[in-house]
Amino acid sequence: MNETTTADIARKIEQTRKMEADYRDDILAYIFSFQRIVLRGAGGFGMAFAAFVCKHGDTHKFRFWDARSESIQEIHGIPVEQPYRENLDKDTTLIINCVMNPAFTREIGREIASAGFVCVLPGQALLEIFLCPQNESEFFSGAHCAGNKLCDLNICQRLPCLVLKNGWMHGEFNMKNPGIPTQKNT
Repeated sequence: MNETTTADIARKIEQTRKMEADYRDDILAYIFSFQRIVLRGAGGFGMAFAAFVCKHGDTHKFRFWDARSESIQEIHGIPVEQPYRENLDKDTTLIINCVMNPAFTREIGREIASAGFVCVLPGQALLEIFLCPQNESEFFSGAHCAGNKLCDLNICQRLPCLVLKNGWMHGEFNMKNPGIPTQKNT
């Protein structure tokens, strides 16, 4: 594991998520520095993130933990296992919470903490950083966010930052749905 602390990487994640800085390379290096990386949840985001990591490094360190492991045995060559069956070293294992359903995200976060894991990253933030097509250099579309089933618009921190950085210049603010800008008619 590298010398970056969980607090350091949490700060870098938030700054990158809000487009205050670009620490994507540092975040990926931190993720791949662990001996074991568990993607907790093999749903839509877990599968999309697995496809992403397959393009960026060695996936032999990765595991999915999902209650549906008997019916989903492997995704992109990464095995799917029942959560907590294997006794993993808490200091050398990183857990990425890939459960995007808000009804379960907090419960799974508490479950991970009660199991003693301290190196945990939020999947929603990683989705916004690595998989969100919205960026500040191009005009963005709130309609993309509203129709996207992968992420959760209600807890997204990237879109409000885009609205504050660019929305006022490139579009009108949609007062019926403040998180979604509308394009000006010309």
